[in-house]
Amino acid sequence: MQLALQQYKVNIIKIMAHPLQLQILELLCEGPKGINEHQSRLRHALFIQCM
Repeated sequence: MQLALQQYKVNIIKIMAHPLQLQILELLCEGPKGINEHQSRLRHALFIQCM
């Protein structure tokens, strides 16, 4: 059972290791904001990553 839990945690960490996922998590940790602000900042992040 412990091994299954550890593997589950490893999978979560792998998913969150993607730069865009980390940025989304950081935005959400900043506190409540309107969806338009989140959308604008994520578009900016995507634009920078594509360059």
